[in-house]
Amino acid sequence: MTVPLIVILLFAVVQSVYGVGILVFGTPTLLIMGYDFPETLSWLLPASITISTIQVISEKSVSKKKIDWIDLACCLVPLTITLIISVKFLSTTFLAVAIGGLLIVAGLMQYSKILRVRLTALIYVYERYFLAAMGAVHGTTNMGGALLSTYASFKFKDKSEIRSVTAFYYLIFAAVQLSVLAVISFSTLSSMLLLAVPTAAAGYFLIGSVIYKALPNPRYLHTHNALIILYGIITIAKAFA
Repeated sequence: MTVPLIVILLFAVVQSVYGVGILVFGTPTLLIMGYDFPETLSWLLPASITISTIQVISEKSVSKKKIDWIDLACCLVPLTITLIISVKFLSTTFLAVAIGGLLIVAGLMQYSKILRVRLTALIYVYERYFLAAMGAVHGTTNMGGALLSTYASFKFKDKSEIRSVTAFYYLIFAAVQLSVLAVISFSTLSSMLLLAVPTAAAGYFLIGSVIYKALPNPRYLHTHNALIILYGIITIAKAFA
């Protein structure tokens, strides 16, 4: 029980700064440490919901005008289907390698101008197909957050808008995931998981919010991308170790 709570505390700080963290980085961490996918989700989802809820309430830049509910539905349907497939059929090693690869690709996209231009064109021409793919990726690997932050970065430039919209989508994603998990793998849930809620909140209020306010926009984006790439490399290396 102690290990998941330490992981949650650490990456709650990361998520409070970047909008993603508990699932993007917490998922490969717990998988590497020997937890299976349903157990990993059961610990991380309540924590992710906690941080995202705090961010949605506290960030004034989120509004209904910024949220397209049809776009959101395009994510949720494939997310639900692929989550069921992952929990029932996919191995931990496969998930770790897939997660690491997606992290590296998502991070590298931000450093390549050509890739950014092409992805931007792809998003605006085929936005809902991109969102459907993002939902499928999130359901399969829990790594939709990396794509979500990339998508939000293309749609908005201010760090408050990026974080607030990312947090809103992430909140809905995690709520749907937890609901599906309760139906298909109820045995992985227990009252002990409620400890994830105050742990995540403590990481946000005591540390993360202070770092976020002190981090300027350019450095905010640069450190975010570097962290994603580094963690992708570590995840793949550990999967084959």
